[in-house]
Amino acid sequence: MKTTEYRSLWEAREEEEKRKRVLAIEKAREVAKILKRKYKVKEVILFGSLVWRTDFLWRGTDIDLLVKGLEEWHSELLHQMTLDIKGLRPPVISPNIEKILREYLGFRHLFRKRYGFELDWQKTKRLLLKIPQVLSGLEREIEFFFKTLMPV
Repeated sequence: MKTTEYRSLWEAREEEEKRKRVLAIEKAREVAKILKRKYKVKEVILFGSLVWRTDFLWRGTDIDLLVKGLEEWHSELLHQMTLDIKGLRPPVISPNIEKILREYLGFRHLFRKRYGFELDWQKTKRLLLKIPQVLSGLEREIEFFFKTLMPV
């Protein structure tokens, strides 16, 4: 195959990939508008990633939707961080860290909703004293996640 033929094929592929990304983003924005209108939520966040390998053989997009204002958005985001999305990314955190962070999420809910009178001092103290260990474990897992994404 001549260089000019290869270049033409490559440019056509590039245009097709660009078109697909634009369509995916437009569809995600439409869904976000519908959700915001239908459920009267405070905020709809689109987030995602574009994977680009240096060998130019594989690219991909991943667009997720996070709806703030629905009851469980914090919980859903935490769960999404444990998912292994094959071919795209490994889990950001382990199920063990998720379980630990859920305790803090529960505390946050009680505290933010002004249920302070329902707080159990012993449980609160236990959570407070565990913070250094939890942060250390979380930091290790996030470092591992980034090393997995960007091997040296």
